[in-house]
Amino acid sequence: MNLIDSLTKLGLTDTQSDIFVYLYQFWPKPASSVAKHINSERTNTYKIIETMMRHWLVAETTIQWTKQFYIPDKNVIRHKIEHQKQIIISQEALLPEIEQWLKTLDNTRLSPLPAMRFFQGNSDFWLLIDDFIQTIDKNGYKLIRCFSTNTLESQTGSKAFWSYASKLLQYIDQNNINVELYLGNGILLLEQMIKTYDKKLLADLPAWHASLMIYVVWSIVYIILFKSQPAGIKIESQELSDVVNFLLKQV
Repeated sequence: MNLIDSLTKLGLTDTQSDIFVYLYQFWPKPASSVAKHINSERTNTYKIIETMMRHWLVAETTIQWTKQFYIPDKNVIRHKIEHQKQIIISQEALLPEIEQWLKTLDNTRLSPLPAMRFFQGNSDFWLLIDDFIQTIDKNGYKLIRCFSTNTLESQTGSKAFWSYASKLLQYIDQNNINVELYLGNGILLLEQMIKTYDKKLLADLPAWHASLMIYVVWSIVYIILFKSQPAGIKIESQELSDVVNFLLKQV
C-alpha cells in the first residue's frame, strides 16, 4: 500500500491525495502547476484545492502576486483525524436525544415504513411459498383470507395456482387450515365478488395474464402478481392487514 492509498482510506479522494503528496514534496506551487500535475483544467483544480483548504489540509500564500499553495504542517492529517474524532463524539452525544424523539414519534402513531420483502421470478416464488408456510406454522394460525381475480379471460390460461403452490396447498389440506376465499369474477373485468370457504377452489385459480392474489395472515399481507413470471411482496403491517380485512368484510 502506498501513501496515496493510505490517504484515500482516510477519506480523501484519489485526486485530493495526489495533490496532497505533490504539494508536500514540491511546495509551494500555483494552481496552474497543480492542474498540470493532475492533468485537469485550472478552474476544476481551484475547486478541489478550495475544498482541501476548508478542511485545513492546504494553505495559501502569495509570492510575486501569484497565489501559491502548500501543506502547512506535516501533522495536518493527525489534526484532521482528531477533528473527526471530536465530530463523532459530538454526534454520539446527540444519539440519546434523537432516539427519544423517535420513540415519541412512534408513540404518536406516526407509522414507520413496514417491513417488506420482495420476491421475483420462479426461484424466488418458491421462497415466498416457504415463507408463507413458515408464517402460518410458526404462529399456529388456522385461518387465512385470500382475494383472487378470477375472470373468464384469465381462466383460459395455461397455468393455475397449483402449478406454483402445490406445497402450500398440501400444507393447508394436511393441517386443516381454513381459507376464507374472495373471488373477483367476471369476463374481462371484475363484475362481481363472491365469498366462499371452499378451499379446494384455490388449486385451479388462474396464475397468469396479470392475475392477482392477496393473502392476509394475521398482521402479514402477501400480494402476488402473475404474468410471464410471478412476483410477490410480503408486507408486515397490522395497519395494512386491518384495512384489507375491513374491505373484504364488506363483500
